[in-house]
Amino acid sequence: MPIHFTELTVLSGSEAFNWDTRNPLPTTPEGEEKQKAEVERIYTMLFSHPAVEAITWWDLSDRGAWMGVPAGLIHSDLTTKPAYDALKKLVRETWATNETLQMNAEGKATTRAYRGTYQVEITLPDGKKQTFPMTVERSNNVFEFEF
Repeated sequence: MPIHFTELTVLSGSEAFNWDTRNPLPTTPEGEEKQKAEVERIYTMLFSHPAVEAITWWDLSDRGAWMGVPAGLIHSDLTTKPAYDALKKLVRETWATNETLQMNAEGKATTRAYRGTYQVEITLPDGKKQTFPMTVERSNNVFEFEF
């Protein structure tokens, strides 16, 4: 069964929120570091599970966040928090596939890749380049080329 992990929130401030008075809480440097660590831990755990198909973060910005809590990945002034930068690095660098391959004598090249659609560029022996899309599905995380 596919898993959609919804309404994920990790505060970047004090956890001593007063639910009776609902006073807004400020983000703190310590809270931001804790939020960053939790974002890295939770997203890595969920990303590694083959049944997880979606993760929804609740409140991108602290501006207008539910109950005034510092729940966003960005501050009210729209500058990024450490958690935003960490998540961006995971998605754009750690979990990205960017490979340069050489075909073997049989004309084959293989690599593992994360699920998604890629633009594959092949340089032919005559120096001409061909580009085409290739999709890696959930159950198939291996690129295999044969020419």
